[in-house]
Amino acid sequence: MSNDTKIIVSGYVGGMPDVYENENGIQTVVFSVGVTSRRFNKEADTWEDEATAWYSVRTYGTLARNVLASIDKGTPVLVRGTLKLREWVGEDGVKRSRHVITADRVGIDLATGTATFIKKTRPQQTEIVPENNEAHAEREN
Repeated sequence: MSNDTKIIVSGYVGGMPDVYENENGIQTVVFSVGVTSRRFNKEADTWEDEATAWYSVRTYGTLARNVLASIDKGTPVLVRGTLKLREWVGEDGVKRSRHVITADRVGIDLATGTATFIKKTRPQQTEIVPENNEAHAEREN
């Protein structure tokens, strides 16, 4: 059993996704999601935004390609994945941290608008036949 923290966030993409390729040739798409909670201030009789929490989202493989083709800055998204806190020391010696979600699902948030879905189909497997039918000739002998 895994002790990883699972999370689902609803927010807006903060900028255009960045594309990377690791040493194994696996495509990674990284983007940020801003989540701003709102609360009602009874005294002022108005809604107020709280501070925006920013998450870095990492996607891989097919999900990364689909994210790259589907989202850009300002897109409302739902992201599901594993949350980790990444910590490091910057060049200036200051300790820094960032919440990173390794996503297993990313979708357009339909509470804010509509979307058109295009299902990707897998290429059909085709049988590879050797030139001049060598394999067939060997089976007959």
